[in-house]
Amino acid sequence: MSSSYFFLDTNVCIDRIFGKKSILQKLKSADLLYTSTYVVGEFIRTIVSDCCVLHSIVLEEDNLNDVYRRISVMTESGERNKVRKGQRYNLLLRSLGYPGKPNKEKALINLSMYIRFSLIPSFVSGLTIIESKTKCELVSYKPKRYDGHFKINIPCVENSGIDQCSLSNLICKSVNILKSISNELESESESYYIELRRVIENHLDHSELVTTYDECKIFGDVIVTADCPNDCTTVSRDHHLEKICDIAGQSFMILD
Repeated sequence: MSSSYFFLDTNVCIDRIFGKKSILQKLKSADLLYTSTYVVGEFIRTIVSDCCVLHSIVLEEDNLNDVYRRISVMTESGERNKVRKGQRYNLLLRSLGYPGKPNKEKALINLSMYIRFSLIPSFVSGLTIIESKTKCELVSYKPKRYDGHFKINIPCVENSGIDQCSLSNLICKSVNILKSISNELESESESYYIELRRVIENHLDHSELVTTYDECKIFGDVIVTADCPNDCTTVSRDHHLEKICDIAGQSFMILD
């Protein structure tokens, strides 16, 4: 019987640690679960950073019901980035037992424990971590406490030090596959594919030498595809990643 190796993207890894049963059941069929340091870095940039902000929000509000109402403004805003961030806040809030246990002080203690001790170890537990071809250093960034608030100082997110971004390591080594992706996406009309193709073309013709934080996020599916070992199946809920893997000839499994 042949071995089954799964390479997990960021969203599936997040579903896994927050106990989404349908995801956990499907991952049981794998002999080994892999992800890359880039994916761990993305988790730090999103969930861990969001946890730091949520801790500050809880500090500022009188109770967790007020926290929930504040988050609802984001999820109902209609702005994609705000909605997604609000959804992640709600995910963290539910993990604290809300609305069943609306205790502000206990929530602050648990959030502090998440940030300082448990989120990152829980994320990587049971996974084989391989170094990303980007050589991105985001995986090494950790939260620090300032005047009672937690924060992760990430240079690329704060638009400082982006001239040192290591994404060029991947771009220089992946010219052929990037050309293939660009060519295959030429007829696509979805805004994500149009933007991805624009970024790829700008880098391939060297008109853009510095990679920005927003471009790195657009490149995310390409990075995950490039990081996945040849003997692994990439596992995701993202149809964009499915298409990129198909172009690259990478085995893929979509999850509901």
